Amino acid sequence: MAITRRKLLFSATALAGTSVLPLKAGLLHAAAQQPQTVTDATAEAVSLSDFEPLARQRMSHMAYEFLASGAGDEITLRWNREALDKIRLRPRVLVDVSKLNTRVTLFGQELPFPILLAPTALHRLYHPEGELATARGASASEAT
Repeated sequence: MAITRRKLLFSATALAGTSVLPLKAGLLHAAAQQPQTVTDATAEAVSLSDFEPLARQRMSHMAYEFLASGAGDEITLRWNREALDKIRLRPRVLVDVSKLNTRVTLFGQELPFPILLAPTALHRLYHPEGELATARGASASEAT
């Protein structure tokens, strides 16, 4: 079965597209003025693949295509998706999670959790404050 590049949308993209993005690019600034609410559709989304069609509905066609695609022939995009699909979670139930520690040391620097902010661009396609909002969010969550 062939997988199209549209189906290779990564989790951050889909999740961001349904939680903070306006309905269409033309409504970008108006939507930023109004608080977002969880719709019935997002409340029923239980897996990452459930968020992709919701993101497509809320984003402009150009913005969605920019995030959903990759460079060139998209081989690396396909390899990344295949690598993520190979990861198997090992669920543990009835385990005390009241005192979790997600700290990790990378390259000699201790971080509160293993999430790094990669250099990207064109954030204003998805939020009126663009990279400034990204930097504020990363700072607030102590991401690097």
